[in-house]
Amino acid sequence: MIFIRMNIFLKKRNLNDKGQIFLIGGVMITLVIISLAVLSIQISQVTSSYTDKYYLKNEYENICEEFGIMLEDKLGGNLRYVSNPDDTIIVATFNEINDYFSYASSIHGNSFHASYDVTNSNVSSSAARLRVQMSLSNEYDSIQNEIDYYIILENE
Repeated sequence: MIFIRMNIFLKKRNLNDKGQIFLIGGVMITLVIISLAVLSIQISQVTSSYTDKYYLKNEYENICEEFGIMLEDKLGGNLRYVSNPDDTIIVATFNEINDYFSYASSIHGNSFHASYDVTNSNVSSSAARLRVQMSLSNEYDSIQNEIDYYIILENE
């Protein structure tokens, strides 16, 4: 009789153990899923800030190149009317290009600013040097540098 009672006790115990095992397994799976979600969020934020810093450097280099190309294109047809480096054509062209890049950068979440100083070049009296102070920044990083653009003045 003792044997039979033991057997019944073990059968009831096994049913309870199976329920507890399923419950513990479900809790463990839930904890693993939550942990993986938190980990993936953390990794994506680290990767995002790294790519934003790298992106800003590339964006700055592109802006420097395109700024010079736009100066050349915009001033190309008007240089025959420029008599000195402080001419209003250069000022108006610079301001127009600066406004364009400020707007284009703001669309991408960046802040762009440029200022310049015009001096005569030592190369020739018919050349002017635009020393442009450019800065580009976003919430992670900032780049600031001076770049020289040379403008050949075509006096008639």
